[in-house]
Amino acid sequence: MYTARQPIFNRFNRVVAYELLFRDSSENRFPMHVAQDVATSRLLVNSFLTMDIDDITHRKAALVNFPYEMLLKYGNGMIPSDRLWLEILETVKPNDETFEIIRKLFHDGHKLALDDFIYTPEWDRFMPFVRMIKFDIQSDSMENIEKALRHIHKLRDDQKRKRIRVLAEKVETLEEYEKTRALGFDYFQGWYFAKPEIIESSDIENNTAMLVAISQEVMRPNFSYDKITRLFEQDPPLSHRLLRYLNAPAFGRQVDIKSIRQAVAYLGEIQLRRFVALLVTAELGSSTQPELTRVAMVRSRMCELIAQSYLTSEQAETAFLAGLLSTLDVLLNTSMSEVVKRIPLQHDLQRALTEREGTLGGCLAITEKLERGLFDEAEAIAEALGFDATNLSQAYQQAMTWELAQQHALAG
Repeated sequence: MYTARQPIFNRFNRVVAYELLFRDSSENRFPMHVAQDVATSRLLVNSFLTMDIDDITHRKAALVNFPYEMLLKYGNGMIPSDRLWLEILETVKPNDETFEIIRKLFHDGHKLALDDFIYTPEWDRFMPFVRMIKFDIQSDSMENIEKALRHIHKLRDDQKRKRIRVLAEKVETLEEYEKTRALGFDYFQGWYFAKPEIIESSDIENNTAMLVAISQEVMRPNFSYDKITRLFEQDPPLSHRLLRYLNAPAFGRQVDIKSIRQAVAYLGEIQLRRFVALLVTAELGSSTQPELTRVAMVRSRMCELIAQSYLTSEQAETAFLAGLLSTLDVLLNTSMSEVVKRIPLQHDLQRALTEREGTLGGCLAITEKLERGLFDEAEAIAEALGFDATNLSQAYQQAMTWELAQQHALAG
């Protein structure tokens, strides 16, 4: 059972919701044979019964595709309405029967969104019951979208339906993001946020500079424990987080630590590198885009899980770092080539981060495909590398669960 999530951002680049995506087949391939209503049913079962939906969405709203058959089936109070949004697919016809179903769902407390919307006058009477309208900017022209937006804004003003929000879907480039933002879109969905077009580099804040200094030292092949200890001792908040991390309940260990030197020695080379990389990512993301911190952590664990099955333990540790460092270009608003210049990384790790080349790059590419719900493409990459793609879904769920535990451990 596959459940993928894609974040939805507001105009302040903050995640406000996730779209949940279904993928499944007996051979773990894209389910071309699975009907949309069956896919939605399985997705709901997995999200609410098999897994905790709060773990998937971090207690944010969840959007799920609903074809016509599912509107009929689940429109009678069978699903929770507090955080679940029903995306009415573009295949649903705006006829009288649909109107009655949507009106009932609205009065029952459900939040309704029109997915991949292409405007026709038949939809006008539905607008009082719709809270969000999604436009696929790749499948319709900007000219048509602008016309539809003008009409929706007029309806919104005439009917005083200020709460109707519009979402630009499949925003892939900086130019598209700026265009849709200028058009007045409220929300944005797409992988511009993961792989943006870089404009300029940002300076690192002073309180993060110490972390970068520590990371530069700890990534060296033969780093100095004494030097790392001194760096930690110069920053009490970082020292505190190091000690909290050592005793986090998620790891089931209680250590009687008497000094920073002892803490550094206790972690050892591999775990210390992991901790510092986690901390750098979390610190940078906390002030810019916290979702990217979550993405990086899930990637790190997923890359490690893939590598643990097929590569050496040392390569698995490097795969972990590849995933964790993969969003630093966005967090620092610079290019990945500049990032790898700042931190001394081995050549294969550099290739993975900048080119997605080599086995490590393959692990990262697989993980990025899973993020987007492109499970068939992820499996194709895995098979090309000689990996067994059977357990990718289970591993990805484990990675998301691990990320939650890490966030709690690093808090404070």
